[in-house]
Amino acid sequence: MLAGLASGVGLYAPAHGSEMQERDGISEPGEDGTPGDAAAYIASLVDELARLAKRHHLDSLGYILDMARLEADEVSKGAARDLRWIKPSRCSS
Repeated sequence: MLAGLASGVGLYAPAHGSEMQERDGISEPGEDGTPGDAAAYIASLVDELARLAKRHHLDSLGYILDMARLEADEVSKGAARDLRWIKPSRCSS
């Protein structure tokens, strides 16, 4: 489905039988990828779609896609923060 759409805008649909497809240095996460990995990949795809919509004067669609990109970026950053180990502070009594 995305392959036909994607061919004109620089997106790459996953190859049949392939777990991961690389595009612009960002790989589509396979089954072992994290939700943050998926969100980062989605953000990069939606960014291209938003630019395509704006280029064709589909302003409302471009806006909605920009909001989706912002949400995916936030999810990606939040997932990265959640994975970091936070050193507990020592309480002085």
